[in-house]
Amino acid sequence: MQPIFNTSFAENNIEVSLLRLDEIHPRVNGNKWFKLKYNLQYAIENNYEGIATFGGQFSNHIYSAAAAANLLNIKSIGIVAGANPQQLSHTLLFAQEKNMQLHFVSREDYRKKNEEAQLAEWQKLFPQYCFVPEGGTNNLAVKGVGEVLNLIEADFDYIVTACGTGGTLAGLASKIKPSQKAVGISILKGEDQLTNSIKKLIGSDKNFEVITGYHFGGYAKTTDELRKFIQTFYSETGILVEQVYTAKMLLAVIDLAKKKYFKEKSSVVLVHTGGLQGLDKSILV
Repeated sequence: MQPIFNTSFAENNIEVSLLRLDEIHPRVNGNKWFKLKYNLQYAIENNYEGIATFGGQFSNHIYSAAAAANLLNIKSIGIVAGANPQQLSHTLLFAQEKNMQLHFVSREDYRKKNEEAQLAEWQKLFPQYCFVPEGGTNNLAVKGVGEVLNLIEADFDYIVTACGTGGTLAGLASKIKPSQKAVGISILKGEDQLTNSIKKLIGSDKNFEVITGYHFGGYAKTTDELRKFIQTFYSETGILVEQVYTAKMLLAVIDLAKKKYFKEKSSVVLVHTGGLQGLDKSILV
């Protein structure tokens, strides 16, 4: 945990700390370690040949799943949308280095990944593999992410994370106290589509909220404001954050503090979800 100082935090009398999940492991870091933990354990205990999972060409999940499976000496398959097999991203090259088999599909087929017919087709192709959803988000991921709270010794009022598929927010919300609130900053463009998905995972009685409007152009998109913030935050704190998730969450929290979203004298924990292999290095130049 690292204290984070900002004028808006001081003016609104809130105490903010950053939970450094980016420091857990050099390859399987951030929230991915917790989301993958029980999925991989399930695959091994049930004698699957490996795991098959989903992601795009810059997916933190694909990166971490390949690394984790390789560490455990089990096979992995990445079902990838929208990539050129002749011009692989850094993420996909790394996945290949970790012996992940890449299976390229059209964006149209990828959008059907949660439909029974399409999933059944892929399961026929890879019958001995345990299928893990996009982002690793399922009940096993929720169980794993719930253990993140064991790392926080001090009491807090809010815990805030960036949201893609919603698994991290679901896991946090499933284990907080009734007096605490879990907040997810959606990095997706458009209306909130995560709240109902999270309720399906953990029920509707948990104290959580998904906040939209801080996507900065959409998933993996960036702006001059975001790039400048990453530079400034690094120079002031020595902490690297990437432009896809954590930087957007931090900027959102600063703005929410200005809008007095957080109760005065409250303690706020922000989750650094890692993914630094996806940092656009040109931002720091």
